[in-house]
Amino acid sequence: MASVILLLAAYGFWDLGDRRESRSLDNRLNRAWRHFDLYCLAESFKPSALRGFSRDKLHCGRTTAATFPFVSCKGSDTVLLLKWLYFVATLHLGSEPGSRSAQLTQLLQLIQLGANSGLAFSQGIYGHGLWLERSCALHLRKALREFFTAYSQLAHFSMHNGHVLFGFVPKLHALAHFKQDFDSFLRTSRSKCLNPGIYDCSMNEDFIGAISKQSRRVAFKRYQFERTVLTSYLVKTKMVLNKFMKERLASRGAP
Repeated sequence: MASVILLLAAYGFWDLGDRRESRSLDNRLNRAWRHFDLYCLAESFKPSALRGFSRDKLHCGRTTAATFPFVSCKGSDTVLLLKWLYFVATLHLGSEPGSRSAQLTQLLQLIQLGANSGLAFSQGIYGHGLWLERSCALHLRKALREFFTAYSQLAHFSMHNGHVLFGFVPKLHALAHFKQDFDSFLRTSRSKCLNPGIYDCSMNEDFIGAISKQSRRVAFKRYQFERTVLTSYLVKTKMVLNKFMKERLASRGAP
């Protein structure tokens, strides 16, 4: 999503047409944020963590790009951004065709396809239970295929136009595995398959993050690794709680 925002900024989609306005990236990102903020206000949405768009918040280098940009946000904010980008692309596609080149029209169509298919997949897995019917699996597989098509073509466009955007990150690789799982399921005669949402940890990502961090500090021993990780986490939790209770009692003047 950060790549889409930066790409639209590079081609002036956030410019208002005033000759006196600054066309620097920082100012364009500021105008993009105001547009997103207005969209959320109109739709009665409230971002949970996002507070603005800037080079730092989109992890975009000022002179050189050592890494690809990305938005560090909650899953709920990801859905809001996808809805907004779909709205932006649809809005510009509905304007006069003569106001932009055929290349930029194709760019907007790819952004629209990617945002719509991303929403279809994310809302599809959350809108179902543990098991998916074959028709639902087909729908999610189609959403993934369209998302990969849009993403790869946007990456191709960026590479050939000098933009360091749309990196092929591990998350994209993980999504591709879901498509392969759907393909394998649809080749069988089974009536249902597992929902990819079973691997989602966004409901308790802080706990998952703490456990994952702790696991990297524990020596691996077969058949004991999980118990050691959880035991060390519980020990640390007990120590934190004891410290909290002592400080609370001390603040109350307890002996």
